[in-house]
Amino acid sequence: MEVLEPDKLFKVVAGIGLGSVKVTFDTQVAFLELNKPDYARIKAHGVAPGSGVDVTSDMHLSSLSASVTELAWTADVVIVGSIANLASRLMGGVVKKLSAAFFDCVKEKIEEGTKIQA
Repeated sequence: MEVLEPDKLFKVVAGIGLGSVKVTFDTQVAFLELNKPDYARIKAHGVAPGSGVDVTSDMHLSSLSASVTELAWTADVVIVGSIANLASRLMGGVVKKLSAAFFDCVKEKIEEGTKIQA
């Protein structure tokens, strides 16, 4: 993940593989709404050769203690093109895996920011 404009826009490169079919999405992600530190709504659009992805997601952060933050999220994901056509039955699991990887990265970046500010 690369921050292009703090609190506004970032770039994500995500690769997925379904059997022998592999694709890498170059994705632009923008905050639609940002209420630090509790809530963010994002919209993402990614492209890969012959495929595309659009995502809208809500993230809710709750402090459970001084060192623990809970991240609850939902995502609406639409994948089109050759990758969707080739593996439509497997997409649910792949989307969950990609979403979890993305939010793990978000969590890591939040934790790095917290360490820097401390």
